[in-house]
Amino acid sequence: MIAAFAKAGCILKDDVYLKRAIKAATFVKKYLWIEETGKLTRSCYKGDDGEIVQLENPVEGFSDDYSFLIHGLLELYQASFDEEWLKWAAQLQEKQNELLWDDQAGGYFEGGEQSKLLLRLKQDQDGAEPSGNSIAATNLMRLSSFLEKKEYREKAAKIYALFEPRLSKMPHALPQLMASFILYTGTQKQIIIVGERDAEDTKKLLETVHSCFIPNKILILCNEKENHFLASKLSVLKSLIKVDDKATAHVCENFACKLPVSSSEELAKLLKGKQE
Repeated sequence: MIAAFAKAGCILKDDVYLKRAIKAATFVKKYLWIEETGKLTRSCYKGDDGEIVQLENPVEGFSDDYSFLIHGLLELYQASFDEEWLKWAAQLQEKQNELLWDDQAGGYFEGGEQSKLLLRLKQDQDGAEPSGNSIAATNLMRLSSFLEKKEYREKAAKIYALFEPRLSKMPHALPQLMASFILYTGTQKQIIIVGERDAEDTKKLLETVHSCFIPNKILILCNEKENHFLASKLSVLKSLIKVDDKATAHVCENFACKLPVSSSEELAKLLKGKQE
C-alpha cells in the first residue's frame, strides 16, 4: 500500500496520495517497529480507550513483513526524497539479513529462530502476492545501487541460485523472481537529479522521469544540503554538479553516466532512448 500510494502521488501529481503513503509508513514505524531492537512486530491492536497497544509479548515480523515494507520505503523515498525513509529501509534490510538469512544455502526463512513456527520454510511461489524472497531479491538489487553494497547483489544471486530449479522449469510460477533476475542480468538504471527539491526546474525534470515506465529504476535527488546519508554511501554524488546553475539530470547505467541534461525535452529523449 505504501508503494502504491507513493507511485500514485508521483504519476498522478497528487500530493494526497503521497501524504497517505507517509502517514502509513509513519504509523508502522511508531507502532510496529521496536527501535531498541530494530525488529518489526506482526500486528498491533486498538485498546478499549482507542489507543494503539501491543501484546506483552508481540509476535515478531516474518520475512514477508520486512520485504514488503522495505519495498514500500524505497518507493516512498523516490516519491518524497526524504532520506529518513531510505535510511530506515537500509536498517530493516540489515535486520532481515541478521534474523532470517540462511548463511548455508541462501534465501530468507519465513520466521526467525525464536518464532513458534514448527518448520522454518522458504517460500518462492509468486501467487496473488509475490513471495518474500522474490521481493527481497529485488530490494537487495536496488539497495546495492543506493548504498554501493556489492554484498547485497551477491545475496540476491544466492536467492536466484537457490530457486533456480523452479525458475528454470516453471518461470510462470515465479514471475516476480524472474523480473528480479532480469534486473540482475541486465544493466540497472540510475537517474540522479541535481537540484533543490522544491525548485520548479527540479520538479519538471522529476515529472519527466515519472512519466516514463522504467521498472526498478534508481532515482536520486542530489542536494548537498540534504544528502547527508546518501553522500556517505555514494561517492559518485560528490562529482555531480548543476550545469549553468540549472537543475541537471544525470542518466547512468551502473553509475557510468551519459552527458548531463537540463531540459525536460532532452531528458525525455534520453530516457526513451534508454528504453528502446
